[in-house]
Amino acid sequence: MSLLYDRVVEVTVAGLEITDLRMSFDVSREIDETETTGRLDIYNLRPENEERIFQRGKRVTIRAGYPTTLATIYDGTVQQVVRIRDGLARVVRIDLGDMVRAASTLSGWTSKTWAGQVAVRSIATDIMADLKVPAGPLDAIPADATAQDWVWSGPSAAALTALLRRVNCRWFEEDGLIRINKTGMTQPDAPTIRLSPTSGLVKSPIVTDDGLEAEMFLRPDVVLGCIIDLESETFNGLYKVAGLRHIGDNYRNGRFITWVDLRAAPTESA
Repeated sequence: MSLLYDRVVEVTVAGLEITDLRMSFDVSREIDETETTGRLDIYNLRPENEERIFQRGKRVTIRAGYPTTLATIYDGTVQQVVRIRDGLARVVRIDLGDMVRAASTLSGWTSKTWAGQVAVRSIATDIMADLKVPAGPLDAIPADATAQDWVWSGPSAAALTALLRRVNCRWFEEDGLIRINKTGMTQPDAPTIRLSPTSGLVKSPIVTDDGLEAEMFLRPDVVLGCIIDLESETFNGLYKVAGLRHIGDNYRNGRFITWVDLRAAPTESA
């Protein structure tokens, strides 16, 4: 069933590797401090495996795509598990969250004074250590940026937000990694993806107040901060991904798409 229309969905949770059951997912991300949110439905698990997820489900990974593009679209935490019915089917519904808001890091607290002139990168590193979530490249933070006698006592997530605002940057969590983006810039380690009707673009892009919205057949390689090289009947050019949503169902005629919120791409990378 998981290969219907060449769609592949694989889930790891509570030590289980699930590949052959019906599954659907909906995962949303923004290129800011907003929590990654989502939902995963797994159909007709054996009762003992349902109970195993209830008792031991803490971290969950979703891999999805087509046979040649299969990749991780979500790696985070189980926020809540409920049992529901869909007709005659038993469904385990998992509400998803990111690693920064996981139970083990919700208490992340920073209380410290950085005396004198201290590099913003150094302060950010200290704060992220309190969050207990690994950090990606810090290249978006100017190497010469400093803060004078910076003091914080409070939640670590709020500390990182306040610090990075000083250098026109924002942070976001992506699959268990904290990433930093400079406003108006792309992610230096993110790909450029060509998108056209022949490569998966669905319908025409829609104009928004801030840029464009577009849909494509599910693309796990689309990540926050990457560049979309768009070619359509109405719009062409380079756009930065500021938000995305992966929606998928490996059964019948369910959707299997990636939606993106696009901004005009900057002329240089951070």
